[in-house]
Amino acid sequence: MMASCIPTVMQEMIQELAAPPTSEYYLDLSYSGNKTEDRSQNPSGVLQKLDRPDMLIMVDGATSFVGEDKGQGNERQAVTELEGYVKGGLESLHYGSIKYLPCYAAAGSRVTLGLFNDIGKVTWMQHTFDMSLASHRALFVFAVVNLLRWFMLMAKGLPERRFRIQLLETWRRSSHVTITFQPGGRVRKQIRQFEIWAQEHSPGSSLDFLQKVYQVAQASQCLAHALEGPACVGRAQQYQVTLEAYGPPGNPMTMQEAQAYCQDCCMGAEALHAASVVMRDFRSPNVLTRNGAEGKYVTVDLEFAGPNKHSWTLDWLQDWDDHTLNQVTPHMAACNAMYWLQKGFQYVNSLGTSAMCACWCLNASPCILVHMEHCDSAGGTV
Repeated sequence: MMASCIPTVMQEMIQELAAPPTSEYYLDLSYSGNKTEDRSQNPSGVLQKLDRPDMLIMVDGATSFVGEDKGQGNERQAVTELEGYVKGGLESLHYGSIKYLPCYAAAGSRVTLGLFNDIGKVTWMQHTFDMSLASHRALFVFAVVNLLRWFMLMAKGLPERRFRIQLLETWRRSSHVTITFQPGGRVRKQIRQFEIWAQEHSPGSSLDFLQKVYQVAQASQCLAHALEGPACVGRAQQYQVTLEAYGPPGNPMTMQEAQAYCQDCCMGAEALHAASVVMRDFRSPNVLTRNGAEGKYVTVDLEFAGPNKHSWTLDWLQDWDDHTLNQVTPHMAACNAMYWLQKGFQYVNSLGTSAMCACWCLNASPCILVHMEHCDSAGGTV
């Protein structure tokens, strides 16, 4: 069965036609192919069911062209799968004023180009290129030239780089964890060999426990919301949860934003502590903006949450000081989590704006003081 040559053509186009960085026509182009199409070679890993198109082209850090490739005679399958992948459309948070992205469905020597819009509807060209015909190859060259023009125009409409995402690309955070941004403002997180991962990185955690954590989070605007799951799926019982997509990590630059940052973090912690849950990974990369706006923040990576007062002696906590863990029987309780959170707030001092002192932020947020007093009265070191 003959596969389409289009992914190879596009990859070579990027490598050979991209202007040098010194050119006024420079575009930061990159290519990503689906290397897991033959899933029989990896029957138990996280990539066993990698749901993504066969080709992605990124322009200036944002997915800008999507394609699905099948063997000769499978045009309908290519079209159907591509339409399924882009269902949900484009989020303005990540794509700004861009309302359409180009796409293709290929089967052997036959290629159909199309556009999908911000609600995920695909409009296909009536004409299908047959790459076995010289006249169609010439027409396809014209189409490629126009695609490059499209990329240059589209790059001007993208939001600032920290908001851009590689839509439908799978980002490997570690040997066990992958993240995929999906159309419609969704993020899928997968953890292979979840029980092993939990033992090494989140002692005391389990699927049942994380289902409880996300139920608690659903009632707080300051914690990540699950749209599907968490659940363990497939023969390998791979952990999977689909979350709302948020903006980039918070970067408070005013006194009001800094206070909101600290307050939202502590309100999220308060919701968890009320359910005897401790968030054990309060770090600035895990505090994202809600709706992409400074002044509203949400804590993510709840897979690192654990039961209150559960034993916690991982080596990578040694960077913190003696107050990080309860020292009588080493564990992390609510009071220790609040201390850890307060340590994390100190990064705002490095932002260089006036009065951006972590201590000021804490003192200016009454709910934080009340919660820390409550934690202290429950025992432990603050």
